[in-house]
Amino acid sequence: MISPSIYTKTKLDLIESELKVKNIITQLEYIKSKAIAENQSITIVFSKQATEMNIIEQNGNKYKLGLFGTKIISVAKVHTITFNNEGKINRFGSIILKAKENIYRVIFNIDKGRIRFVKLSN
Repeated sequence: MISPSIYTKTKLDLIESELKVKNIITQLEYIKSKAIAENQSITIVFSKQATEMNIIEQNGNKYKLGLFGTKIISVAKVHTITFNNEGKINRFGSIILKAKENIYRVIFNIDKGRIRFVKLSN
């Protein structure tokens, strides 16, 4: 027999916040895949206090992608990152996001373009 779990509002907020951060990382992975598939560089611009990312493609296309209700509260060494046509990024650094009352660091690893996150606090 399966019994439903009862979560507190705090636990549900945490789950929702982590889902938002994972969705942002999925968007970044999509941009990386697009750079590889289209054999072009794609630059992402991060701004402090922003609720969206600015995307600039090598072919001249420019657009914005939302951050799923999160906000960038700090940018460390990566005001811009560029995925090249091999999916590698040009610099190491991180951004700090606030999702509801939870704080996360999204870390960009140079070379292979790996992206991960860690929860800092709530």
